[in-house]
Amino acid sequence: MEDRKDVTVPMPGKMVDEIDAQLEYGDSRSEWIREAVRQRLDQEADAEGNPNPTPATTAN
Repeated sequence: MEDRKDVTVPMPGKMVDEIDAQLEYGDSRSEWIREAVRQRLDQEADAEGNPNPTPATTAN
């Protein structure tokens, strides 16, 4: 990952449990959250009429 920055985000335990319930063996909670953020950023870009995702929103 280029220009990596670690981010700590507090969230309710129930939300973490819901995320964990979506994971399969070997899946990464961090990657699951990164993908959710990418999808949200892509949705926001689409809503604003931006045709191409920014480099920050492309999958690594």
